[in-house]
Amino acid sequence: MSNAFIGIDTARHLSAVAQACPKGWHVALCADDKLLDCTDDASAQEVFASLKEQSVALGGSDSQEAVVGELWVHLLPVVDHLRACLGTVLVYGTHGADLEAVFSRVSLLVESLQNEVTLSMELSDMADELNRRHEELNLIYNTNEQPDDEADDEVILESIVENVVDYLEAELVLLSVPSRNVWVLQGAHGVDLSAHQRLLEETEPAVLDWLKKNRQPLVINSVEEAQGYQFKGELPFRMLVVPVTNDREEIIGGLALCRLVDGARIVNSDKNLLTALSRRIGKVIQVSFDPLTGLPRRMKFERMLDRAISGLMTNREQHCLLHVNIDGLSSVNEQFGVRTGDAAIELVSKHLAQLGRSADVCGRVGGDELSLLLLNCSQSVALDKAEVLHDVLARQPFLVGRTRQSLRVSIGVVSVGRSTTATEAMTKASVACGIAKERGGNVTQVYEAAYEKVTQKREEVRLLTLVHQALERDDMFQLYAQPIVPMQKDEAAPHFEVLLRLFSEDGEFISPVDFIPVAEKHSLMPAIDRYVARNAIATLGRSGILEHLPGTVCSVNLSGQSFGSDSVLEDLQAILAQYGVPAQSICFEVTETAAISDLGGAQYHINNTRKLGCQFALDDFGAGLSSFTYLRVLPLDYVKIDGSFVKDMLTDDIARTMVQAIHSVGHAMGLQTVAEYVETDDIAEDLKRLGIDYGQGFGLGKPVPMTGYLERYAHRERRING
Repeated sequence: MSNAFIGIDTARHLSAVAQACPKGWHVALCADDKLLDCTDDASAQEVFASLKEQSVALGGSDSQEAVVGELWVHLLPVVDHLRACLGTVLVYGTHGADLEAVFSRVSLLVESLQNEVTLSMELSDMADELNRRHEELNLIYNTNEQPDDEADDEVILESIVENVVDYLEAELVLLSVPSRNVWVLQGAHGVDLSAHQRLLEETEPAVLDWLKKNRQPLVINSVEEAQGYQFKGELPFRMLVVPVTNDREEIIGGLALCRLVDGARIVNSDKNLLTALSRRIGKVIQVSFDPLTGLPRRMKFERMLDRAISGLMTNREQHCLLHVNIDGLSSVNEQFGVRTGDAAIELVSKHLAQLGRSADVCGRVGGDELSLLLLNCSQSVALDKAEVLHDVLARQPFLVGRTRQSLRVSIGVVSVGRSTTATEAMTKASVACGIAKERGGNVTQVYEAAYEKVTQKREEVRLLTLVHQALERDDMFQLYAQPIVPMQKDEAAPHFEVLLRLFSEDGEFISPVDFIPVAEKHSLMPAIDRYVARNAIATLGRSGILEHLPGTVCSVNLSGQSFGSDSVLEDLQAILAQYGVPAQSICFEVTETAAISDLGGAQYHINNTRKLGCQFALDDFGAGLSSFTYLRVLPLDYVKIDGSFVKDMLTDDIARTMVQAIHSVGHAMGLQTVAEYVETDDIAEDLKRLGIDYGQGFGLGKPVPMTGYLERYAHRERRING
């Protein structure tokens, strides 16, 4: 079929044209010198061949008439907005009386085909253009404006400072970010840095206070101007200091350029360039340091650990590494939101950092994981410090919800010698920490070599056993509902996503992050998906809510293993019939990654699911190597914008543009958009301004047990209706 008519139901249009004609007349469509579609194949082939023999032009932009034997043939062009011919509709039959009125109606029907083709082409062009823009944004997002996690931030920062010295004719350049222990001082050739370092150190606190108070660059072009600021010591320089900010636009340090008093004056171009470089510095620091705690991230911490190991001179010398995991943090995040969890991380990191000396290194090496490197430290001293941390946290209750609780941490300790690599040290400390958690948590465990393989296998077996038990029982897996909230208009009926929670026999919450990978490894996801679908649909049917609110939509996730299974589809059909739940009340969600792994298969399975009447959503769009092409070829109802863009959209222009682009192309293709990770009111308001259809996240509604969620809705509806 011609590219212009791909996706167009030409048979429907030709049938409508034929019905407007006298009895015995037929219709055909030609394009690209081919016969594409017709209402009578035998006669169409004959007419088409005869027109070719007569050299009748089938690609003209004006209506024509021709005679083929006893048949009168009317050629009606289908043209684009530039009057270029996309194809030709042939209307033919025996000549009768006055056909003018008939062909007036026929022309209107052909015009409707032309309009649909034109709209389809415009939509395709728009999708291609947005796809190109999306790829450009991805390129920008991942190039030097977003420093590589593995790049050495110290080398990058020293290079930036060195370039300022070289290109801005500076006598001295100082980068200072005290909270991140960043201090880079460089001078022009021949400058004695030691002669000025003490003066700059004395002046630094007052300058940073001035920047934080005034939130603008500091420009001093003479000694007299410097005296007006009453800084400690007399500055023999012209000075420009611009703020360095974090991702929340908080001032965390400054970049200072110093010139001799008889050197060039500080001008606007100096200020603009230095400000641009300070933003680059902020991004480098953002990659290397955790914005929540201010501690080095894992890659930087490992580089610092590696340098510390290289500094050991003899086999008798050793460092000690503490790996700290906050017990139950995933449960706190699930029940009370990430803000409560973040506050717990901040508190533990503060106390852990205070255990170290000025030369020791503390880092945040994972979501709920912290590390402390104690330089030239014995194991016994490290164990004493671990017990101090346990004691401090026990004596300082932490507010969780409406109650105060003592934070508990599991700690792994490992000695680090010359023969140990940074990666080995981190792995061993993590294994020891895992043993501490197995012992019930809130204890300290020293690493022993025999633990590692046994621990990993034991934990996998434990989780696998729990999943098998949960599939056989009714009290270990629990279904929670998280609302999907309309952003542009009020809707009476609820729209929510079903989330699966696993609890052990003694009530311990098992995070999906832990048990889902084990279930995938052992091919248990289809069984889990069947469990979730069956129980979600049964709960929805029993609730009675569909009688009062028939527009209710329940979203159920399908794993990649289930998505390609015909048997799962058959089961879903049976489950819907068993519980009398209308198919349009169910929306299945599949991740972008699972869908694009087999695009043809994805089209097939989504089409079959939609034939049941169910809706379909593409989850986490934008998280991987996204392309709007997927949206064009997959028959979807919703596209869910990956939360990594949504949560950063107020502080990152690129992230906001991504959200806007995905929404624009989604709407152009008739899809509704859902923004994930809506954590604050400000993000929700910005999403409304962009026109996003739905939002989901702790800022709009936390996950709650599904049964209670539906009961509240049903009770409210009964109360409203008396």
